[in-house]
Amino acid sequence: MPTNAPRPTRVPTASAVLAAELRSRIIRERLPDGTPIESEGELIASSGLSRASVREAIRLLASEGLITTRRGPGGGIRVSSPDLHLSTRSIAMILARSGAPLRELFELRILLEVRAAELCAEAADDEQLAAISGAVDGHGSRLPGMMGFHPLVAAGSCNEFFVVMLEIVHSLAEWHTPDEALDARTLELAGRAHRKIAERLHARDAAGAGQAMRVHLEAFRDRLEAAGRLDEPVIRAVDWDPRA
Repeated sequence: MPTNAPRPTRVPTASAVLAAELRSRIIRERLPDGTPIESEGELIASSGLSRASVREAIRLLASEGLITTRRGPGGGIRVSSPDLHLSTRSIAMILARSGAPLRELFELRILLEVRAAELCAEAADDEQLAAISGAVDGHGSRLPGMMGFHPLVAAGSCNEFFVVMLEIVHSLAEWHTPDEALDARTLELAGRAHRKIAERLHARDAAGAGQAMRVHLEAFRDRLEAAGRLDEPVIRAVDWDPRA
């Protein structure tokens, strides 16, 4: 019989409290990558915690990618940038369990990448545009090179939210795209589309770049639909790599 008894409050461990304090300091002070923080011994002395608790706090922050640890001369504990792979892996597990289809991934990609292309045309600097053109000229009709084009456009948007969100989206797309067995004609059309997008970006034509991106993604989506692939899961649960 259900009761209205309050759930017991979970008391954080000493290591979790220390990790929270260090995490807060790193984020609030916006400490740059490579900034050294206290050694294990210094943390033990300042916190009054046991060596085991301090080591667990360090392990927690390292697992989040907020710090790296190295032994020996020049080593120690230093601030680092979190790896988005960790967040992507968590999202991938959710999608693998739900069986979310490719159709829904394309809806999100079109929504985000059209606007990212528009922003890229307006905000990218000459170096970023050169990198985009270099990617187009360098990938030919090879899939691995083509998959590097879209993250460069996202980076050129100079909007950190688009950069982060699209890095996750592109990583998820990479789980499935290599399995598509795309034919030479599809790869050739994708290469042409990338070249047209790059041309519009160099012309600083935001509307044209956005439209070219939309046409490209919708054409790719339609080819997969014709092949009966759009309702397949983005990440097949049966193919989950235990090493991922």
